[in-house]
Amino acid sequence: MGESHTLCGEPHENRREFAQVPGTPVAGRTGARPVGVAAGRARRAGADAVPSGPSDGPGTARAGGPVPDGGRPGGGPAAPAPHRPAPAAAAGGAGAERPAVRILAVDDKRPNLLALEAVLAGLGHEIVTADSGRAALRALMDATGFAVILLDVQMPDMDGYETALHIRRRPRTRDIPIIFLTAMDDDPSHVFRGRTAGAVDYLIKPFEPSVLRAKVEAFVQAYLESHPE
Repeated sequence: MGESHTLCGEPHENRREFAQVPGTPVAGRTGARPVGVAAGRARRAGADAVPSGPSDGPGTARAGGPVPDGGRPGGGPAAPAPHRPAPAAAAGGAGAERPAVRILAVDDKRPNLLALEAVLAGLGHEIVTADSGRAALRALMDATGFAVILLDVQMPDMDGYETALHIRRRPRTRDIPIIFLTAMDDDPSHVFRGRTAGAVDYLIKPFEPSVLRAKVEAFVQAYLESHPE
């Protein structure tokens, strides 16, 4: 037959030559792979490759390779952190221990002593009680730590005035402040007698608890300033 077979206007012979161009796969041929499959495998192979550029810094993982020990390029232990000394505690700060402070309360009536203890409990100091003038003098044999004495005036056997005079005669107790507590009126003669016996203040019963606490705390602070250790 004299007709030649063509494909899209191309002679049949040219089609065979195009299919045999090197590097071009032919569909239906044994061992040939479609172009899309080959490209996908090439992309996966590229993802597993380790980039040849420099590391992004210590501890940066690179694709396809383990992070060296210590997070440093080339391996090896990490450099120790610089030592920073702890700040020194401020002198007189919260950790400083202040000396013990004692308060002597003297009254011949037990309910009055209990009331004084209740009023002064919130200050956090030791309250030493005595139910007579003689008991007060015995308690002051060890005068260490006493910041102030609360002394009732009207007591049997030895009243507050006489007790105060004994306290002022002793070298170890003469400088302890005395606050007189009395149910008598504020007659100037009583106040004068109390001041003469050595009292530094005079409170009339019944007194305001906040006033007593403020006066006691003022003497405590003065004691602490004069006894820093």
